Amino acid sequence: MGDLRSIAQGCEDLGVVALTRSDLDRAAVSLKESIALSLEVGQSELVASGLMGLGVVTAREQPMRAARHFGAAEALREVVGVTIWPPRRKLCDHALEAVRDALGAAAFAAAWAEGSAMTLERAVEYALERDTTAPMAP
Repeated sequence: MGDLRSIAQGCEDLGVVALTRSDLDRAAVSLKESIALSLEVGQSELVASGLMGLGVVTAREQPMRAARHFGAAEALREVVGVTIWPPRRKLCDHALEAVRDALGAAAFAAAWAEGSAMTLERAVEYALERDTTAPMAP
């Protein structure tokens, strides 16, 4: 108890399980909780993973938002020097392709660049904003 890093990791893991089951509402809640806790305990790699998961969650209904999440996640991964585990990459590739197709090359590149330019704190703030695709936990 009280181990926030482990709780953040657990929330992130639950979010990934929900993504694999296509339970986007549950995934959003778990990933947002993981992102908030990960920022608090300084686990940038978990923030990046959570942002990538939120990209999957928002891909269908809010492709612009998804592209920003993916861009912010990629930039953060580059800063902290972590790679994407291949099964996780596979989980996101389909959503990323759908976002590119929905937005077109120019709009996708612009949204990706906006996400990439976000500071860690701004990316977390953006991720935790209330949106129409995933309810916030009560």
